Amino acid sequence: MSIITVNNTELFSVMQYINLVKIKFKGEEAWSVAPVLYVEEDNVVLIAEFLKEESILIPSGEETLLKFQRQGYEFLVRGETEKNNSFGDNTIAIKFLLAQKYYNLRKYMRFDTDLKADVIVDGGVDSLGTVKNISKGGAMVTTNADIEANSTVNIHIAIKPEGSFRALAKIMRKSQLKDGYSYGVQFVEISDNNLEIINNVITEYEKSYFKSLNILREYTKKSESYIDTKIAIFSNDAEESYEIREILAKLGAENYDIFHNFRFHIDFFIEEKPKIVIIDGDSVNDDVTDMIENIKVNFPNINVILIIPLSYAEKEGEIELSVSNTNILYKPLICNEFEQEVIKYL
Repeated sequence: MSIITVNNTELFSVMQYINLVKIKFKGEEAWSVAPVLYVEEDNVVLIAEFLKEESILIPSGEETLLKFQRQGYEFLVRGETEKNNSFGDNTIAIKFLLAQKYYNLRKYMRFDTDLKADVIVDGGVDSLGTVKNISKGGAMVTTNADIEANSTVNIHIAIKPEGSFRALAKIMRKSQLKDGYSYGVQFVEISDNNLEIINNVITEYEKSYFKSLNILREYTKKSESYIDTKIAIFSNDAEESYEIREILAKLGAENYDIFHNFRFHIDFFIEEKPKIVIIDGDSVNDDVTDMIENIKVNFPNINVILIIPLSYAEKEGEIELSVSNTNILYKPLICNEFEQEVIKYL
């Protein structure tokens, strides 16, 4: 894994797009989630409601670690707290000391957990462990058992109220801890029933994660309430257009459905009557153009936003001819551009 040092200018150019980061103070194991309120080239101001809830006072100079994912990279930022009451008592300013990034091979967003798990290796040896984070594609598990890297294990994770999630998993990474081992595992075989369980669990973790944006909306006064506008998202992204959904959550617009293929879902349009269709595509192909044409013909009052890679900007005139009367944006999304576009229709 190649780790790249990031200068403050690059870090600022990335963090101005970020809504949420994970933060951990020196000596703590658990990560907390904090909305990004304001960012400058050498520091960031976070809304730290979790400190208020736990009655914790963080002094200046306290070592911190931030992490977030963006544009295919995992960013790790080491910093220290500094005094800044300009934005209120429940905010915290972090001065950047060292920022690094590495290419994120994981396809899915990870969520911190404290779930119990049984790890069963060949021969039926059963070891109790703890799931420290989980995603749709794998997990990080700590246990006392010494398991060889690249071996295959059965993993049973206790999840309430669903019961137990079970999968065949491969040990991808192994690290020794003071009192055991940490394993990065990839799920390689999951039944349909267990796939439904993990999808439901991740959805709940994601909802809880997005709830942190409610505080940000109160600060920015962009939306004080839930927006009920029905939205359809068509996406072939492994993370189900996470960035787009995060922005919608920031605006309070969480009434959306996600579709993983680009065929025309006429029953959904008739029954649910979405006001906005967001198409997050890798290309402008026949499936995309046919669906847009069907929407325009059958439901002319629906607003369509097409989001495609920046490489298509050179062909903007050609694309506008093939998908006329369609709002076209390019990804990576420019700060506030998608937000300003979608808010017109909410």
